[in-house]
Amino acid sequence: AAAPGGEQQTGGGYGFPTEFNFNEETLCNFLRAMESEYNRENPYHNNIHAADVLQTMHSLLQMGGKEFAQADIQTFSILLAAVVHDVGHPGYNNAYQVNAKSALALTYNDISVLENMHASKAFSLIMGENSDRKINILSGLRRAQIAAVRKIIVDAILHTDMTKHFTLVDQMKGLLVSSDMDEIKRDHSLEVLNYMLHLADVSNPAKPAPLFLEWTDRCLKEFFLQGDMEKHNRLPLSPLCDREKTSRKQSQIGFVAYVVEPAYEVMAKALPRLEETVVPIIRDNLAYWKCLPDDTPKQKSTSSNGGSGLPDDTPMQKSSSSNGGSGSGSASASGKGETKKVAAAKASKVEEKKEEAEAEAKATKTTTTTTHNETTKKKKEQKKQIRGGGGGTVKKEADDDDDDDDAADENGEWTLEDHEA
Repeated sequence: AAAPGGEQQTGGGYGFPTEFNFNEETLCNFLRAMESEYNRENPYHNNIHAADVLQTMHSLLQMGGKEFAQADIQTFSILLAAVVHDVGHPGYNNAYQVNAKSALALTYNDISVLENMHASKAFSLIMGENSDRKINILSGLRRAQIAAVRKIIVDAILHTDMTKHFTLVDQMKGLLVSSDMDEIKRDHSLEVLNYMLHLADVSNPAKPAPLFLEWTDRCLKEFFLQGDMEKHNRLPLSPLCDREKTSRKQSQIGFVAYVVEPAYEVMAKALPRLEETVVPIIRDNLAYWKCLPDDTPKQKSTSSNGGSGLPDDTPMQKSSSSNGGSGSGSASASGKGETKKVAAAKASKVEEKKEEAEAEAKATKTTTTTTHNETTKKKKEQKKQIRGGGGGTVKKEADDDDDDDDAADENGEWTLEDHEA
């Protein structure tokens, strides 16, 4: 296999079957058994993710990481840890397990729930009471070697708990400042290997497009499915799990800028080839996200319990809280239909009001015209009476009044129409 920025590797690989006394058939049986225990329905935490982390761990070893392993048994163990690090993942993270008080959370006392489960499940399959000897890749090891492998694998898997991320980064920074490379390789080899497995586990942004985009969408899809279930079960919504509020762009800018890039930059001080080949990819991907337009979902309603993607026949509980009631796909479609009905009803009411206003205006116009005509008629009768009585001056004034009334009639008509418009 070829490591990023490295030469093509030749030969028989690591030589583990010979050194640790197992045949390739057992290795294949082991890999198939572990793969079958990954939930392929998970968008992200599935067998492909396990293979990706294993390949990335191999690449890190080939780029100089292998020099930090004191013995082949450490290299062997850390690669096995990559294979099983997420075995049996249910698709819902530790926060969900703890908040839901799941059987796993109760079993592992809310502490690194899934990581403990992964390690336990892996060793139960390999050497448990109901294990299959055909997959026991450790059967050829001495008792002390088995104990060493088990300790390394369990410890490495527990270090993939994301709640430990910033502590791990700070510890690695301190180690690189306080110790020289020879001292680190001699006294802190497992700390470095654990850190490398953690880097492999969060390596999606360290991959070129379209890989990093594919992993991004898979990860968010799994998060959103968890958020839907949290809403359905009225649990607190975990970060980045609300499909109605999470921005794809902003979620990745935060993840890459504050989690992945700094972690790889620290390791690059010990593995210069990372700085040359992998860190530039991470920076390019970060620049890509920053250049995208804003994609923050627009809120369609004040409720945050829609669009869960749960089955249509899943029982729902109505709730106005932000973490209650999920809403199925059909409920979402129904919601859109209701929205259209409301809009149509509002439009109908507007038309009714408009028609009422027009009718009222016409009635007002008719009344005004009738009243004006009656007034004009009376004034004309008065003029006749005045004219009948003589008096040039009075006649002139009466004639002037008649002209004013005609003008007022025209102006009143225009003003009314203008008001209606």
